[in-house]
Amino acid sequence: MKYLERPNINTTNFSLLKEVRNNNSILESNKFIYDILDENESIFSISNNFYQNINESDNGETFVPRFSMKKFTNPIFAKFPPNKELKYDRDLMVLAMSYGMILQIQYRGADDGFVLGRSRICLPMCLGTSSKAKNLLRVYHLKGFSFSQNKNTDKVWRLFRTDRIMSMSFTGNFFRLTPEGYNSEDRGMRGGITKSVDIEEVRKNQEALASEGAIQTKKSVTLDKTKGKVSVVETIDSKSVLDLTKHLSNPNIEKDKDNLKLMRLTFLKSTTSNKGIVIMGAYGQKGNIIKISCSGKYLGEYRVMKATMGDALGKPHLRAIENIKDFDLQIFVKKRD
Repeated sequence: MKYLERPNINTTNFSLLKEVRNNNSILESNKFIYDILDENESIFSISNNFYQNINESDNGETFVPRFSMKKFTNPIFAKFPPNKELKYDRDLMVLAMSYGMILQIQYRGADDGFVLGRSRICLPMCLGTSSKAKNLLRVYHLKGFSFSQNKNTDKVWRLFRTDRIMSMSFTGNFFRLTPEGYNSEDRGMRGGITKSVDIEEVRKNQEALASEGAIQTKKSVTLDKTKGKVSVVETIDSKSVLDLTKHLSNPNIEKDKDNLKLMRLTFLKSTTSNKGIVIMGAYGQKGNIIKISCSGKYLGEYRVMKATMGDALGKPHLRAIENIKDFDLQIFVKKRD
């Protein structure tokens, strides 16, 4: 990577900005790392950007769902493809708000010295204009860098000028409820509101996608069925071992080390031996029995010992589970009906 003085680039010249980015001609900051293999499906998509450290329940108290893209046949994904960097467009932003899409926004503040701006994972909530006719976007900022605070900030409300959005991309994930403090009649939009999130519209649109199999539901990424019943889960062998005493030695964990808080892990033990495996990408209920099929080969029955987020790795209480420290790492594909 070359280190050059900051070039004089017009922020509206999107094609030139992409060329600069692709040529790695300046130092990029806060880059979010994505895999090709989706953590919940064998379809190629985004992985590991589920913001699961936000407590999620079935009683409507939270706002980030446990479902993601399965396939890209719906026309809305032709307009706004997952993981594709696009120039800011008002109509696309309205589409994203209508479906509750979680976006990655590359944003450059007025005094930010990084010509490509900084990455933010956001929930777009309200679009409008200021009293001076500046186009504005109110977002719930899940994760990313704040230039004004000179640090990474999580779960805060932010107001962006859309002309300073360098690019935007759809993460492949959705929100289903509004975060605390949301006001559809945003007072910051003194020049008028173009679009604010209508959660009933969002749910209706998401239900339509789920009914045609375009997105997964929360149940489809949970390993277990009813407690006491046995589920069958399909996985892919990562051909690696997760050592709980040095978790970053595993290549799958190391490459997403900046996003461990977004990674779901379920630890299981064979019902016939002391063999342990860990499934990345899904949750299981402690004590339940799971039948596991890996790439068409039946591995046997396993008991769920523990389910956790990846940011617990390396902490004292997770150096071993039932005296097992080495786990074969499997990638979750799907749960059979």
